[in-house]
Amino acid sequence: VDVDLSLGQTIAGTILAFTVSTSAAGLGLGGGPLFLVVYGLILGLDVKVAVALSNASVFGVALGSILILLSSNHPTEKKRPLIDFYTAAVLEPATLAGATIGVLLNKISPMWVTTVTLFPSMCLISRQVFRKAMDLYRKENDQGNTPSVTTVTVDNKDNEEMESLDGDDDDTLLRTNNQAKFDKFMERRFPWQPILLIGMTWVGLVSIDYIKTYNKQVSDCKHYLYWVIVGGSMVYFVLITYLWVSHVRASFADRIESGYIPIEGEVHWDKVHNCVVGPMMSILAGLLSGFLGIGGGVVKGPLMLSMKIQPQVAAATASFMIVFTVSATNIEYMLQHLIPYGVALWYMSVCFIGAVIGQYIVKALVRKYQRQSFISFGMGLLIFFSGLFMTIDLIIRTYHRAHQDKGSTAFRSAC
Repeated sequence: VDVDLSLGQTIAGTILAFTVSTSAAGLGLGGGPLFLVVYGLILGLDVKVAVALSNASVFGVALGSILILLSSNHPTEKKRPLIDFYTAAVLEPATLAGATIGVLLNKISPMWVTTVTLFPSMCLISRQVFRKAMDLYRKENDQGNTPSVTTVTVDNKDNEEMESLDGDDDDTLLRTNNQAKFDKFMERRFPWQPILLIGMTWVGLVSIDYIKTYNKQVSDCKHYLYWVIVGGSMVYFVLITYLWVSHVRASFADRIESGYIPIEGEVHWDKVHNCVVGPMMSILAGLLSGFLGIGGGVVKGPLMLSMKIQPQVAAATASFMIVFTVSATNIEYMLQHLIPYGVALWYMSVCFIGAVIGQYIVKALVRKYQRQSFISFGMGLLIFFSGLFMTIDLIIRTYHRAHQDKGSTAFRSAC
């Protein structure tokens, strides 16, 4: 695919792409909706080219972010990695299962349905993020007003009673040793199990894209093999999610029973709500992502905030997941020869640099002000404006398409 951009378009696109990538990176958002607005609405590129460049730009943001985040530490437990690999392994396959349904819904729905649905959905998501941000902001204020030094006094008048508890010392020592062992387990920089599972999900996604691209029968939705592949992919993603959730739930329950004390913001996988509602909400998030074309980061970050994960950890984990999702999407576009390689490489490089700078800015702000709530506030604002600008873009495109093709306002066949 060839794209001819004037010098003015290239400069404007570069400045806007750099601004979007710097803003989105530290908030755990790929910036896909805003990139679509830049390339489609502002630069006036064809929709397919705009989508391809948007995916390449998001990939640049994800790579720049992950370069910094892989060596970053947890905000409160400095020996732990910032990325929550275990939660990522739960959310990523479930999100892809939902996205499969969302893409099918997008195929059969006219553009006006997406237009009407997009902005209210983004407003609801941003509202939820703002609520979490305000809760965290109040908590940070309360902690700021709390004296940092406390004095603990021990009354020794009951020495005999305390000596009678000496029999519990062995149990206390065992729990302390277990806590140290589990802390060391959670401090692994690259835990192989969740990374392997996400890798398996990625391989499955890329394999499906490859088969659908080079097998004419599979690419034709009128053929039964197409639906076998689509249904099989959903079963594959859901099965991986179920097996991993079962594993982390059993593992977490064993740790709690052995005396493990979870840190603040760690997901309690022994609770049914997190094991059932979390994956179900991931499927719904993926459905919205596929149907509205808003990208996974817009829904994954807020979803993790709703699970009470710390904003800095949620943003980092969302960025980690985006690497896998958007790389698979870029491979699909490469297989279909839809990527203008020269332009895409330029904007991907610009966004890579912007993301690195954005990550350093966020880290510096968190370190200086000792607040994570502004990450949530920023996430909410970016989601709101993404929805607003995308809705404007969709209204314009819907208007033009309706005038060119009167049948474009009707529902379509999936084929």
